[in-house]
Amino acid sequence: MREGYYESEVLDALASSLGDGVLWDIGANFGLHGIAAKRLCPASRVVCFEPSLQMLGRLARNRALNGVDIAIVGAALSNRTGFQPLSLGSPGNPGMSTLSPWSGATYAGTCLVAVWRGDDLVDRGLVPAPTVIKLDVEGHELQALEGMSKVLRSPSLATVVFEDSGGETAVKALLREAGFNCETLDRRESSRHGLENFVARRERSA
Repeated sequence: MREGYYESEVLDALASSLGDGVLWDIGANFGLHGIAAKRLCPASRVVCFEPSLQMLGRLARNRALNGVDIAIVGAALSNRTGFQPLSLGSPGNPGMSTLSPWSGATYAGTCLVAVWRGDDLVDRGLVPAPTVIKLDVEGHELQALEGMSKVLRSPSLATVVFEDSGGETAVKALLREAGFNCETLDRRESSRHGLENFVARRERSA
């Protein structure tokens, strides 16, 4: 409210790469980044993945309020296709809902949600393959990426913006193995916490 936006560095990294491409907003919450990216890049296609029923309702209302045509997938992405318990964030912070609950956190309960491998969704023609990905799934990033190995190696995927801890991690190693360079995004607003935002851009052949 004070600074005008939350994590503007994430939105800029997405919009600068998106153009008329396809954005997967994985962990869309109420659509902050996905809807804003669609408004900034109207020729793009945006697919928002959100498994929480509470946030799905807010996402759908936000889509209508902003008058944008985005696709909503009421499921999570993981390294398998099936069902898995989702630990629900507290009423004051539902964005903390996760498939990988932290031992030190308190949750409002669980619900069973559908999970998909990203590769399966593309192979079945259910969603278009992404050219840009935003990934913020509260500790389940590695499993989500493991389920889209073909997507990650596709030359059409140029950019992945993701949340992770600092230093060397399995998430960054997996992205580098798929042909990306990772760098930290500098936070602009007073949104700093224990994790950072990063951008991974595909290495270009000389």
